[in-house]
Amino acid sequence: MSNIKQRPSGPGLDHDSIEDVDLIEGSLDAIGQRYAVIITEWNEAIISGLLQGALSTLIDCGAAADNIDVIRVPGAFELAPVSYTHLTLPTIYSV
Repeated sequence: MSNIKQRPSGPGLDHDSIEDVDLIEGSLDAIGQRYAVIITEWNEAIISGLLQGALSTLIDCGAAADNIDVIRVPGAFELAPVSYTHLTLPTIYSV
């Protein structure tokens, strides 16, 4: 008796072929758009590096510094509602 397990098979489970997979690609073009970067005040040592990375990436992709808002919230609990609120604003395109 073998201890080798076989992969499940059936519709949609053909792991050897990627021809039927839809590929969605984006561009790294942030020109002319407005962004909100929402961060927590909690764990500043980690958050500050993540913020710098996010801001650098946006600037490198063409975002203007005056089109980026940084919003600080007290903790992780507030991230979702504040993100939702800003996504519904007509002036913010990405959070």
